Amino acid sequence: MYDLNYIRILTNCYTDSFKFYRDKVGFEVKNGDENSNYAEFNTKSATFSIFDAKEMAKALNIEDCVPEMIECNNSDVIIFRVDDVDAEFKRLKENSVVFLSNPTDRKEWFVRTAHFRDPDGNLIEINQSLS
Repeated sequence: MYDLNYIRILTNCYTDSFKFYRDKVGFEVKNGDENSNYAEFNTKSATFSIFDAKEMAKALNIEDCVPEMIECNNSDVIIFRVDDVDAEFKRLKENSVVFLSNPTDRKEWFVRTAHFRDPDGNLIEINQSLS
């Protein structure tokens, strides 16, 4: 059985993404800085990291396979469990995060959610259990 304890996203705008997750979302930086092309952030249950997409392509010798930045990515959702979606929604809005949806009870999903995008267009969900 696998134990998921680490998530890394590849970014085409590393510095903007670093500042977004550190300054707007408020993640504590574990390793890296806005110029390092790689950073790790602490969350309650796992490490979340960002890595410059071109640097990852170089590491794998696939530089010709790096896609151009797209306006938005709807193939994946990064989900963070929070204690209070409404309070986090308010805090993030005060940090200029633009939301795609207001806090909503999703009874069929068993959670309350709100959604926004990071600088690369990745879809982010914050949620809390309805139970």
